[in-house]
Amino acid sequence: MTDIVVNKLTPCAKSQRNESLNSPIATKNPETHFHGGSESNDFRVACGVAHTNLGYNYIGKSLEVLNIKTSAYSDKHIKAMDEKVNYNKERKATKEFKSRRNNLSRQKTSQTRKETKESHMHLQWV
Repeated sequence: MTDIVVNKLTPCAKSQRNESLNSPIATKNPETHFHGGSESNDFRVACGVAHTNLGYNYIGKSLEVLNIKTSAYSDKHIKAMDEKVNYNKERKATKEFKSRRNNLSRQKTSQTRKETKESHMHLQWV
């Protein structure tokens, strides 16, 4: 496919959704282990997609499809993990969080620049 065709199919498309899907898939199917030629590869990728679509509730739904009953403990754990994810999403969407993250990033960048400048100055004197 040429770039022109791709641009017509997906004008101004963003890759962030694809990148965010890669993370849960990579946790279920790490590149350090080769599962490409096995059925477990398909299952692992499906779990990653389900995790993205359903949250941690994918565990209970998967077990339900396999006719395995979940315990009260596992249901409690799944609910707690989903609540934690939702809390973090809400927290990270606030203006205060984004402002603090920006400030910390700027501080880290200026510190790195200062250290680099000092090391270069030291090398000039040696």
